Amino acid sequence: MKDSLLTILRDKNTSKVNFRHAAQQLAMILASEAALKVKQQKKTVETIHSKAVGHELFQKVCLIAILRSGMTLLPAFLYYFEDAYIGILGIRRDENTFKPNLYYENLPLIDKDTLLIILDPMIATGGTLCLAIDKSLQKGAKESNIIIHSILSAPQGIKQIQQHYKDVTINTVAVDEKLNDKKYIVPGLGDYGDRFFGT
Repeated sequence: MKDSLLTILRDKNTSKVNFRHAAQQLAMILASEAALKVKQQKKTVETIHSKAVGHELFQKVCLIAILRSGMTLLPAFLYYFEDAYIGILGIRRDENTFKPNLYYENLPLIDKDTLLIILDPMIATGGTLCLAIDKSLQKGAKESNIIIHSILSAPQGIKQIQQHYKDVTINTVAVDEKLNDKKYIVPGLGDYGDRFFGT
């Protein structure tokens, strides 16, 4: 399912409407996978006939969306995590140096037990995510409780993150072949944000 949806996103002839639809379906799948990572505790409930021992979620969740593309994943994750705290980071890559520049930051306070989910559809160089992780750790996050959810990644970006943050989990639909000299993912799908927003 994920692969067929990713193929729709890769196709340069996919319309804006179909691109959005496939992206939102993929986001729902990623969000459902994230829900499996939340800590649970046992709970006993009264049924109509007796008692049953089950489980309930008890871990606090914080979603951090990277502007602007990360916002496209947010609705799907809020479907599963209605009570989540939400943080926003605006990070723009310099097209000459390829270094990430932070231009907006609004993060809630995060404790070490919070499950922190960072949303960014594309991991290219990994610089943006490293900056996002740094900001999250400064707010009190625990590295082993940080999960990055993305749709498409480059091996260079994955390596960059894993070299600096060994306990951070990365969940990505696919890892592509490489980055080109302009630091775009190849074969990739083009600029995710431009295609989703129609800009």
